[in-house]
Amino acid sequence: MNDILSQNLEAISQKAPESAKILKEYSQNTAEQIEFIKTKDGNFSVKRGGLALHSLYSPQKEAKTNIVNFLTTSKNQANIFVLGAALFYHVDELLDNYANIYVYESDIDLLIAYLSVQKLDKILSKIYLIVPSSSVAIVE
Repeated sequence: MNDILSQNLEAISQKAPESAKILKEYSQNTAEQIEFIKTKDGNFSVKRGGLALHSLYSPQKEAKTNIVNFLTTSKNQANIFVLGAALFYHVDELLDNYANIYVYESDIDLLIAYLSVQKLDKILSKIYLIVPSSSVAIVE
């Protein structure tokens, strides 16, 4: 396990220790067909099986645009449940707008691969990350 992955798992354990444990155990297996690409704006994008999961030019800008459109219709909410983390750009954009963010990611291969190359502790320590076979108490 590399240092980046260890730091990310430590951040996850702050709010979702069971998820961190599952990911640590799972991290022994590496993902196949996952390709990280440096975008024109210097961020990462990812292709899985040849399919781009984010913009290949400006994924952070893409996420910001999508979240701004979303926020205009969902103001004054304390909690949000997000299906799919991918590279966390959309989750990062939600941090200032919700007290509790619950992110469910079913693609553990992609999650482990990304947690191994990108330091995300500032995001991960603020969210409840849920992976298959884990649970988290929903805060009201």
